[in-house]
Amino acid sequence: MKNMYLIVLSSIFLLNCQPKEVKTITFTDINDKVDTSTQQIAIPENMDTLLHLLSERAITVGEHGDLSEEQIANKWLGFPPATEEAILAAEKRLNIKLPEEYKAFLRITNGFVGTVVTAPDFLPVERINYLRNEDPDLIYVWSEHAELRDVADALARSILIADVMGEQIFLLIPPNKTQPKWRYWFFANWTPGEREYETFRDWFEENLREL
Repeated sequence: MKNMYLIVLSSIFLLNCQPKEVKTITFTDINDKVDTSTQQIAIPENMDTLLHLLSERAITVGEHGDLSEEQIANKWLGFPPATEEAILAAEKRLNIKLPEEYKAFLRITNGFVGTVVTAPDFLPVERINYLRNEDPDLIYVWSEHAELRDVADALARSILIADVMGEQIFLLIPPNKTQPKWRYWFFANWTPGEREYETFRDWFEENLREL
């Protein structure tokens, strides 16, 4: 894991401050094998509807070896919602109030299975933890570089809520004096540094647009 992120860090100095790519919100209707015209994706405002639409399309086009037969049949990557008791227990365990947007997600589904299209796997709230407890080597690698100390400090405070064998992770970054809002970061061993999202749901919207 440590060597993998050393390779990633070496590329950061060559690719630092790359502008984010602007993606077109269109796709080819994969269900229609005759008509290959593009259609405009309507992003649902309701988070529940967004997750179900993402599930349906991801299962249609992606691999789903870790899904149950019921999930495939229902075209749903989610699970039963987290209970309020489970959410409160996680906040007590972590000694922090989780962001409301993330808790709204948990009240829809306690976890979300990743596929080739939507990886990583979002963990049930009972399994989320501080990154420093799950992957201290990652924090150590970043802390070795003075230019990246701000990232290392954020990682040391971050909460790991999604993971694929350490290769792709999604983090909640708690607020502090310099960053008063929660931040949402995606890391992968094939990307130079963090990819930040303005809101939690932006991650799911981006995945839907890319299908």
